[in-house]
Amino acid sequence: MAGHTEIEVSDSGWVSGTIRDYAGTAFQPTTLVLYVYDAETLTQIATRSLTPASDAPSGVIGFRLLTTESALVGTGESETHVVRLEFTWNAAADASYGEARYTVKKAPVLVVP
Repeated sequence: MAGHTEIEVSDSGWVSGTIRDYAGTAFQPTTLVLYVYDAETLTQIATRSLTPASDAPSGVIGFRLLTTESALVGTGESETHVVRLEFTWNAAADASYGEARYTVKKAPVLVVP
């Protein structure tokens, strides 16, 4: 049984989606690891282990990115980041991943005359 997932990242940093097998049945993974990296330079921004029972119960993903996970790595006004979730199941004998891209923008600066 192979697994796959589709994930989304909202403007507020909320990551959501569902981990499903190829038959379409949602399942809770054994392990779940989050990676965040810059799409252009492939610079890794963050890595952390998530708790499947609370961050993907029954395969339903739902958690917020940390502020540090949305840090700009370049000097531009915005950049594209990738959230990658790697997961295992079947007592960690099988593994797969899902990815989503999102745009991070530099915070506006207040200029006081």
